[in-house]
Amino acid sequence: MHMNIRSSLTAIFAMDQSGGIGKNNVLPWHYPKDLSHFKNVTNKGTIIMGYNTLVSLPNQKPLKNRSNIVLTRNKDKCIVNYPEYNDKPYVLVFKSEEEIMAVLKEQEVTNWFVIGGKQVFDLLLPYCKHMWLTIIKKDYDCDVKMDKKYLDERFILDHVEYEDDEIQIGYYKLK
Repeated sequence: MHMNIRSSLTAIFAMDQSGGIGKNNVLPWHYPKDLSHFKNVTNKGTIIMGYNTLVSLPNQKPLKNRSNIVLTRNKDKCIVNYPEYNDKPYVLVFKSEEEIMAVLKEQEVTNWFVIGGKQVFDLLLPYCKHMWLTIIKKDYDCDVKMDKKYLDERFILDHVEYEDDEIQIGYYKLK
């Protein structure tokens, strides 16, 4: 069920030409321009991710200069693995879909970015009004894929921020 929310969410992710977003819980590519763009766009904002995305980050640590929200069904796993972040304002853990949706419905938040993984995208993409998408111009044989048809039906390219022979970074808005 799609509910109205006051928050403005933006998805930000990279995907290969076949819709792949990950392989064995890691990004199978490394494009410095894409990483730099991600850092610049999300800096000082709030990022929303699943637990597997958290552990796939460098040093398996929340990203600096951002509030990190982790969606997990097993809050204890986060508490055990990240005791130094317990009760810190920049790492919030929501153990249910209802908890995060209540926050998004009740509060007007800006600069919130949905960064993955697939289950979090499935949950929150219907509420995203904007999307930064880096298209990797080759196939990495990923084991996790986005629904390209859904993305094409929902979003339209507003402008290309950067493009070279390997990647295209685009900003998309709702159709």
